[in-house]
Amino acid sequence: MNRRGIPLLTAGAVFLAALAVYTATLAPTITWSHDAADSGELVTAVYTGGIPHPPGYPTYLLLAAPFAHLPGWEPARGVNLFSALCAALAAGLVTLAGWHLLGASPLPAPLRAIIAGTAGLSFAFAPTPWSQAVVAEVYALHSTFAALLLLLMTRELAGESGRYIPAAALALGLGLGNHLSLIWMAPALALTAVISWRNSRRPLRQLLAASGLFLLGLLVYLILPIRAAADPPVNWGDPRTPERFWWLVSGQLYQRFLFRLPLDALPGRLSAWAALLRQQFGLVGVGLALAGIWFGGRPRRTWNLLAGLTYVLFVAYAMGYDTSDSYVYLIPSYAVVSLWITQGLAGILETCWTVEGFRQRWPLAAGVLLILPLTSAVIHWREVDLRQDRLALAYAEEALAGAEEEAIILAYGDAPTFALWYAHYALGRRPDVTLISIALWQYDWYRATMARLDPSLSPPDGGPPSTIEALMQSFRTRRPIYLAGESTLLSQYPWTLEGLLYHLEE
Repeated sequence: MNRRGIPLLTAGAVFLAALAVYTATLAPTITWSHDAADSGELVTAVYTGGIPHPPGYPTYLLLAAPFAHLPGWEPARGVNLFSALCAALAAGLVTLAGWHLLGASPLPAPLRAIIAGTAGLSFAFAPTPWSQAVVAEVYALHSTFAALLLLLMTRELAGESGRYIPAAALALGLGLGNHLSLIWMAPALALTAVISWRNSRRPLRQLLAASGLFLLGLLVYLILPIRAAADPPVNWGDPRTPERFWWLVSGQLYQRFLFRLPLDALPGRLSAWAALLRQQFGLVGVGLALAGIWFGGRPRRTWNLLAGLTYVLFVAYAMGYDTSDSYVYLIPSYAVVSLWITQGLAGILETCWTVEGFRQRWPLAAGVLLILPLTSAVIHWREVDLRQDRLALAYAEEALAGAEEEAIILAYGDAPTFALWYAHYALGRRPDVTLISIALWQYDWYRATMARLDPSLSPPDGGPPSTIEALMQSFRTRRPIYLAGESTLLSQYPWTLEGLLYHLEE
């Protein structure tokens, strides 16, 4: 086989293996599992041309849209498949990065390919990346951009003199259109560019080209005001003005969580981080990663330092973000760990290569390597598998079916709200019902959106009532009012539990 075809064949095999496992464990619809309560909102926004919560995720919206409209497929299942493809691609890119990381290794090409494939599969079957590959969330695509940037950084540090920097700049810009935390790869990429351009004859020209491509990637955010102008039912921020656009894309709503973890909670987060790392790769995998840092010290010192910087930044960000689901922000750091595993395996086998008789037995050793990711797949299959998970959609459909005609349903909490959005706006269930998010009613842009969807909410002499309480007082004698979720409104008004919803008594 042509030597150039070996890495592509290996990466392709990893991609297909990961995709097969992901599709076998794919959620059939929206889900509340794996901290994916946002799946209902994301799929609804993708399917209806809307805008999800800050920062709007324009790259995700564009790339996932064709999958939400697959003929004969439920929108959520199509978007779940998109996640599976992205995560499998990320595993393939990690494999390619591992191959190029071992470019100077004396090991034979087939053995290096197996080492890289082992690391790629270890990333693919780590439970956290896998959990996001089977649901409609932004983190599978996030892992794809992170793995791509690691690959480009690896190629550049191999002595390419700026060849891959423009592509990395464009990928970074587009990746930030999917998840803003990709910014934590920027320092390592900037240092890679500086190192590559030291001996360049035209560093300024290369800088301008990379900067232009980075800004070109960021232009993806301009689709948000265009989508908002169509008045979709899910229209966070309604970013048609500069102030609202900045509110949305800067993620102001969530900045209160950024590096706000109380100091007394830090020991618990450190313990959780260590436990999660062990869960992803096992003690053997963690040991191999540590060995990789050691063995990569000399021949790949620069790469190790920049990869370590990336790892530390993502870990610090995830640990400092004060929410219970911040562990998913660690996924790019697991790609780095997988590449350290690549170095660890190569270092150990290079040491064994000098042992008499080993060279004749290396195929057996290569086969043993695959035990690591295969064991992970077997151990974590049951906890990740969502093939039978229809709970979120079943809740939404049953709740909507139980409401009276022309009812107003006040929804509280992400899980019930987004599930109801999906059933109502994406699947068209109960078009006579009006869904109102209690949490969003405080924003004038949301009240205006709801008034466009249901003009009866806005009286002729003014806009919709500014508070939920005023809205309830205005409509309680005219339309049935229900509550989905556990809100403080339960203690303020008389309610009767009817099925899954609370019915406001007249």
